[in-house]
Amino acid sequence: DPAHPTDKPATSKMSSLLNCWSSVFSLKSAALDGSQPIPASTTLLPGASRYATSVAPHCFDLVKYWGDASSQNRLPLHGIVALVSSCDHLCTFSEARATLLEESAQSPAGGNDMDTITIDSVTCRGQHMPRGYASVLATLRSLAKGNLASTTVSVVIRTPARNGLASVTDAGAAAAAAFVVTVAAVLAADEAYNGQFAQLARKIGGLACTSLVGGFVKWSASTVATKEDDEIEPAGDNDMAMARRTAPEETSVAACICEPHAGLANDVRTITVVVSPEASQLRALAGSQTNAADEGRIAQASLDRFATAAARSVTTSPLLTHRVEKVVPARLHAVESCVARGDFEGLARLACAESNQVAAICSDTAPPLYFMSDVTRRVVAIVERYNHHVGRTAAAYTSAPLSASVTVLVKGAADEAAMLARLLHAFPAMPSSGRTLLAPRLESAKAEADADVMSLPFVRGLGVTEKLSALGIKALGDLASLTPPPESPNAVVWPDSVYGIVVGGVGAGAHAEDIGASDVSEPTLKEG
Repeated sequence: DPAHPTDKPATSKMSSLLNCWSSVFSLKSAALDGSQPIPASTTLLPGASRYATSVAPHCFDLVKYWGDASSQNRLPLHGIVALVSSCDHLCTFSEARATLLEESAQSPAGGNDMDTITIDSVTCRGQHMPRGYASVLATLRSLAKGNLASTTVSVVIRTPARNGLASVTDAGAAAAAAFVVTVAAVLAADEAYNGQFAQLARKIGGLACTSLVGGFVKWSASTVATKEDDEIEPAGDNDMAMARRTAPEETSVAACICEPHAGLANDVRTITVVVSPEASQLRALAGSQTNAADEGRIAQASLDRFATAAARSVTTSPLLTHRVEKVVPARLHAVESCVARGDFEGLARLACAESNQVAAICSDTAPPLYFMSDVTRRVVAIVERYNHHVGRTAAAYTSAPLSASVTVLVKGAADEAAMLARLLHAFPAMPSSGRTLLAPRLESAKAEADADVMSLPFVRGLGVTEKLSALGIKALGDLASLTPPPESPNAVVWPDSVYGIVVGGVGAGAHAEDIGASDVSEPTLKEG
């Protein structure tokens, strides 16, 4: 293979490979090791395939994303700060395969109308892909090496939504990130300019751009209007603005402000309470016109509902206008400062304020949008009472419109254990529920058991076995032994009112896990 000379040592090739992909995906190190295959040549023979797999984490926006300045390109009204999750159960997994078909099997229209994407068992082909995916695939194909641009691409994406661990809105952004990272890897595509892959993910899923970075991420608002974007009045001097419009698209940048295993990010823990379908009010929230067939396009239909609901706030809520002009600039600065100083209590207060303000803006929208369920309000109350009990802001909550979950943030193991105990007491699962939460990469309950996860089926996440054991919980029946917290001695128990609880932390961004060659022309991730 001229691209990989045989007289070059394998260790040197692997080192070169790691440097290449860590550059492409902005990682400190790639998730490849010597036991995994070296990527195949970028020149394929007819019938040959190249494959790649990737993982994309979910994000929790602390300075909330609600409203676009450009609906076409998912440009936010203002800057955003997000926390990238580290938990396998809140990640989206993807595999892509690029196959050079025999000439007799190729479509007269070229490869594009034969490309497929499957998101949680729903398959779309060619230009019938969900909004944005086809155009992003075309852009990535234009950046491909060798003859990979002529291949037919098949992508399978598995999100936590299929297993009840996230709403389709939460999963939609991660699906967009996974799609971009996996297709870029399988086509050996390089960015034409720094940040291009994050920009492509943003055009599909908005917040998806933060999933490519990791840690605490700041997503800056656009200051430039381009020929592809809606006309946005940039801030600052008009002459300078006009000059910058002639430059390559420079719209909206996602950048890390705290690495996953450094500073505050190393100490923050997350506990995500996934609201059960019966308790959520998501279907009534957006008032969208999507029918049942449209909802088959799981991830993107929900992102469109999110954008539709947010657009109503943009046009009808005076409170949102006040937020953009007066509140967010100072709040962004404050959040960044808290992250830089390691000030968790300050960050926690700001996260709660952001969640509450977006809820108020939704109520201020015409007609009003109500997204906080009774369970969400109960979680908020548990956090507020705990903070009052300990005399400090030890925990925070964050929730978002169209999300099926509310996430509690804590710093350190002691507050994590205290909050986990309170949530388990308030929302126990009944032994008869039969519920088992599976990570998207796992195919069965047996696979989950083989992954050394204990048999408390509705609680999952990082180190959950040890954390639950420390609370004296080894099975569902042990939940009855949990006593009410001292600040709420008469607390009412709501059994089976949440779908699950997922424990995590702050993690790295989306990245390719495996790249190689195969003579099999279909992705191996099961679609069912």
